[in-house]
Amino acid sequence: RWLKLPGGKPCSPGSACRNEPLPDSPGMMRLAAVVWWASALPAHGVLTMGPARGPVAMYSNLSCPFESSKWSCTHMGGQFRQQAELGSERFEAHSGTIQEAFRLPPPPNSRTVIIGDSTLRQVFTSIACLSSPWLVESKVDWIPHHACKRKANNCIDGGVHGKFNVGSLVYENGHEIHYLPHSGASKAQTEGDIFARMRGDLAVDGGVGLGGHTAVETRGSEQLWAGDVIVASVGVHDESVETNLAGLSGLGRALLRLPDRPRLIFVASSTQHFASADGTWERCPQRPCSCQPGLRRSVREDREATIFRPGVNVDEVLTWNDTDLGEYNIGNGDCTHYCMPGVPD
Repeated sequence: RWLKLPGGKPCSPGSACRNEPLPDSPGMMRLAAVVWWASALPAHGVLTMGPARGPVAMYSNLSCPFESSKWSCTHMGGQFRQQAELGSERFEAHSGTIQEAFRLPPPPNSRTVIIGDSTLRQVFTSIACLSSPWLVESKVDWIPHHACKRKANNCIDGGVHGKFNVGSLVYENGHEIHYLPHSGASKAQTEGDIFARMRGDLAVDGGVGLGGHTAVETRGSEQLWAGDVIVASVGVHDESVETNLAGLSGLGRALLRLPDRPRLIFVASSTQHFASADGTWERCPQRPCSCQPGLRRSVREDREATIFRPGVNVDEVLTWNDTDLGEYNIGNGDCTHYCMPGVPD
């Protein structure tokens, strides 16, 4: 279902047609693949995935059970229809890269912990949708009610396909992926300063733990060890950025000194495309603030690059590479998130 002729038609089974060339996008490929592959260790004893077990086709219009309606521009319809088409085109253009990223299963009997705000929640949602054939257990905590900020008749303001705080995925080979928010979520359902809690774990136990807020209880040790991976960002919420910068940097410095520790991968903040000098909503000169198609540089990413350095306080730094992708934002007041499917995939 993924092979394409130059004319755009799928290759017939058994035919000699080849993949059409795809745009080279190493930044996006690494962002999508890093959480799935989780570590560079060989994946022995993992799933056997023949043609019938390949990645699922492009999801759309809430066909994936993990989608939020506010990110499904197809579902919202109306003025979001054009954005939905752009997102689908982006997905199709990179379908070969997406398939390659999900061709290999993650390491067995290990955990990946994604810590961030709603931008990494979009990445978690993408991974959940694209890897769903191999899940044996999954759960997200759909919030009973939340406000629909954008004017969309079809926005679901509570329950399934509304908004969730935390999420967990468990695969047939024992790998687990847990999403834990540090901001952009209901404070009553999350633990607050997760990086401070992890630093406390290090001081008391000599290691970091998952904490008690995962959607599904881990089948392994509560403490994270070698073979596990933490994927973290500081997010785009101004009120928590400084705390998260200091907290994650301090956690990383302490963590990298330890043996038998989980890997720590930092994901730079995605680019906001509001019509302000630095693209952020807070510095928009007027309201409502429209979106701009691109920025010359990402101010947040530049600053984060001076703080997070591989081998010092993180193992690896990844970027969205999205400064020029403002046209793919949801729009209508949201110049932070992207339509799904689309850029997050």
